[in-house]
Amino acid sequence: PREGETLAWTRVTVQGQAWDNVAVQKVEVSTDGTNWATAVGTTAWSASLNLAKAYNTVYARATDPSGNTATVSADETSRMPAPKLVTSCTP
Repeated sequence: PREGETLAWTRVTVQGQAWDNVAVQKVEVSTDGTNWATAVGTTAWSASLNLAKAYNTVYARATDPSGNTATVSADETSRMPAPKLVTSCTP
């Protein structure tokens, strides 16, 4: 989905790219900016998230080997029960 889009499902797959001048150690995703889950991959990554049936902000955070982080976010709204559907969002 595109940022700000209203979705008809609550389970989404987000994906993106991360880069650093040395290396990307890990990428994490969150729907609250507090609880983070590790994505699959680093420079090209993806993760599945459960959205609330309301307004959501999806965060992605990349960390380099020195512990430096960069965080981006995208806003989504989910308003119906989730059918079996997979989509992608690149923050």
